[in-house]
Amino acid sequence: MKQILFVVCAGVLSVVLLIYATLASLSANGEIRRQRFREKIVADVDPLGQTSVYDGELLSMLADNERGRLASSLVLVSADLADPAFQRIVEFENLGELGMYSCENMKEFLATLKKLNRLESIFVETTSLPDGTFESFASLPNLKKLHLEQTVPAESIESFNELRPDVEVKCDFVN
Repeated sequence: MKQILFVVCAGVLSVVLLIYATLASLSANGEIRRQRFREKIVADVDPLGQTSVYDGELLSMLADNERGRLASSLVLVSADLADPAFQRIVEFENLGELGMYSCENMKEFLATLKKLNRLESIFVETTSLPDGTFESFASLPNLKKLHLEQTVPAESIESFNELRPDVEVKCDFVN
């Protein structure tokens, strides 16, 4: 009986180890694919085109690349803006347009956002806008366009318009 129990336990342990090894391999393969994808984005970056950035590692790779740093339009997609790598966005000297689509932790990014003095256009969609966001937008001296593709309180838009009547604001979902 003990031998049967031992064999069963050994079999179960073997299956568990096999599953773990398979998942670890898939995870490693997934990271290899993500890294190759990042490398392709960096290699194909068009300084005059729009570049989508989905994590801090990719933003760092672009910042470390001479041509990547010339990007004039970045769209942060489903990015965790609390990642310290996103502070490197200030290294993009030609950055005139910034989009944020479904990003997290905007509050942590506001101090960095205020340093992007060359920004002329901001697009935000499905990204939570914490207190202080509109003040940060208003502090950008070259901002000309603000496009919000999400529900925003009317008083936030009104306050922003009072601070920056020179900025064209598009927001279809005001409550």
